[in-house]
Amino acid sequence: MDGTGISVDFDGRLLVVEPTTSAAKEELGTSRLSLFITDISRLSLKGAGVLRGGRLSLTMHDGSRHQLAFNRAQQPHFARLYKELRAAKSTP
Repeated sequence: MDGTGISVDFDGRLLVVEPTTSAAKEELGTSRLSLFITDISRLSLKGAGVLRGGRLSLTMHDGSRHQLAFNRAQQPHFARLYKELRAAKSTP
């Protein structure tokens, strides 16, 4: 699925984020971010509004944070991803 300047894929265990713009690459700090669900300690979702974009925020066990940006048209996809990530985290 596409977000704002990013492409995101989740297979149930591994979340992969790839920037599609140079600004997103700079914000992510890498050309490919791979995160195992077991490395994520907290998730939060802030919906997109009329004048602002939304964010799926990920806090890792080591304290690092990543924010995945999306617009209103992309919001249903990120809401579904958020639910999938939460379900995967609760599965032993």
